Amino acid sequence: LPAARPNAPAREPEGGATLGQALATPAFWAFSLTISLWGMIYAGVALFNEDIFRERGFSRELYFDVLSMVTVVALVSKLAFGWLTRYVPLSKLLGVCLLTTALSLAGLPRAAEVWHVYLYGVAMGVASGAVALLFFATWGKLYGRRELGRIQGVAQMLTVLASAAGPLLFAVGRRWAGGYTDVFFTLAAAVLVMAVAVWFVPVPAYTPTPEEDGR
Repeated sequence: LPAARPNAPAREPEGGATLGQALATPAFWAFSLTISLWGMIYAGVALFNEDIFRERGFSRELYFDVLSMVTVVALVSKLAFGWLTRYVPLSKLLGVCLLTTALSLAGLPRAAEVWHVYLYGVAMGVASGAVALLFFATWGKLYGRRELGRIQGVAQMLTVLASAAGPLLFAVGRRWAGGYTDVFFTLAAAVLVMAVAVWFVPVPAYTPTPEEDGR
């Protein structure tokens, strides 16, 4: 075995914020709570989508067609937003995703034509692909790699809890209101508020070192 290099320099610790420092910033809560809200909505919609379509008078076949389209659009959206993260602030990208989601949620209860449903599917596909990518891109860009695992772990815990509550929210809302329309309008309003919050939230000015940026 080769001998160890006695004068090898010790590896410098990764730059960035600690978990406590990240939790103290408005950006952490704005990003984590908005993405959690989106995950809650997506989980509820994914579980009850067929029933939602049936309530609007659309067929089961249309539901599966739209579901397939959402998958393809989400993949393209990930690629596009992955490129955009190099040039556009993350807060603005997430704000656009949330605005798109709010419009699609408000539009589906008013859908009367098949093309309305496809337009809803495109909007949800764009947003779902972008939000999935932004979740994993956000924390390292905002807070560095020093405690990236711990910071992302807390954010992931919030999304898991919210996603678990999504189906329950839709079920209770439907039982209470007799349909999904009020649920969609309420969530659209909540997402719109969060879109404004994310758009204007102060973003930490973390600058990676040349070594980090070159990896």
